[in-house]
Amino acid sequence: VHGAVKLLHGDLPQVRKENPLIFTKGTNIARKRGFPDVIMPGDVRNDFYVTLVKAEFERGTKKSGRNVDVEVAVVLDNGQVLNNCVSMGTGEPPVGQYHSTVYYHSNSPQWNEAIKLEIPIEKFHQVHLRFYFRHCSSQELRDKHQ
Repeated sequence: VHGAVKLLHGDLPQVRKENPLIFTKGTNIARKRGFPDVIMPGDVRNDFYVTLVKAEFERGTKKSGRNVDVEVAVVLDNGQVLNNCVSMGTGEPPVGQYHSTVYYHSNSPQWNEAIKLEIPIEKFHQVHLRFYFRHCSSQELRDKHQ
């Protein structure tokens, strides 16, 4: 796999006009993380970021560490999962749940994974985040990657 990065200067309409071959139909434009100094009228943006940093788990009676999967979901007051609000990246369709990376036999995983949630403004005060921690067997991990 080979990739390249090119820094283009100017605002988006100007850069698109000067570089028409770069901006084909499949090109995704990512918005800058954070907010500009001036927010223009009509620019609605309701980005909510959560960072899954790390955890400490007891080994218990097991001889080796655990394989922990963290599932993050946005749920309404009634417990219903709010679908299509977890962003998996620019150009990817939103999904209903986020699954973390699973570290093999680690009781102290350090994820440092940022999750972007696109929660509709009208439902923002009605939702909660559900973090579901579970142990995955080694067989489940192998099946997941095949």
